[in-house]
Amino acid sequence: MFDSLTAKPSRGRPGKPGCGAKDSETFKEGRSQRIRHAAELRGLSKITALAARLSVSPASVSKWRNGGHLSLENACSIAQALDISLDWLLLERGAPEWHQDRRITRDEVKLLMLLRRRPDRVQNMIQRVVAEIPEEENFPSAKKEAQVQGERNPF
Repeated sequence: MFDSLTAKPSRGRPGKPGCGAKDSETFKEGRSQRIRHAAELRGLSKITALAARLSVSPASVSKWRNGGHLSLENACSIAQALDISLDWLLLERGAPEWHQDRRITRDEVKLLMLLRRRPDRVQNMIQRVVAEIPEEENFPSAKKEAQVQGERNPF
């Protein structure tokens, strides 16, 4: 099996993600975008701010943000410093805060199982729809409920 971009034999098995040069470039681009996104989530959009938090040079952060080599040790440092999921950072599994909430309700499992049985195009459509729904804290009823809860329990 040959890689279509370089006409060299691909290293992986046919049909598997991450097998050719194109997949590798897409993977690196995705990882660099996740590093940027995570830094912005934590208010560290400047390379120097993230470098200072990680105790590395700005050149290293720039290299990682542009798809350069990222060691597992440095990936762990980034995940820890930005309080994000290492799985999300490296493999785009889950979400940046995936590691923070380990509880999955019975209803969430039920929804997930229903979603898994749907074709990819339907899954993508549902993800887009859900992304457009405001967070619960932005709903007027949720704000009122939170106020009532606060009044009932002063601690």
